[in-house]
Amino acid sequence: MTVTGGPRFDQPSERTLGNVLRKQALHRPETRFVVAEGVSWTFADVDQRADGLARGLADLGVAPGDTVAIYSGNRADLVPLVFAINRVGAVWVPINTDEHGS
Repeated sequence: MTVTGGPRFDQPSERTLGNVLRKQALHRPETRFVVAEGVSWTFADVDQRADGLARGLADLGVAPGDTVAIYSGNRADLVPLVFAINRVGAVWVPINTDEHGS
């Protein structure tokens, strides 16, 4: 499947989660991106939330290369958090409390 009309990246190194979200927020800010459990966020909404969370993470001392564990069930709030962790250059490690071993 080929998608046309979307944002382009000149260099492969520009294809980070944070950059993809930012370009989508600029290209189609009002398009719904997260719809779940009473939440409906556009690309612009998630981009703005990710920026705020990234600033908070940086203020807490999270730096590029750090690992951030997320101990949570499936929640819409995780989407901007994952983008924020990527924006500061850290690595996220999900620990899903909704999943149980067999």
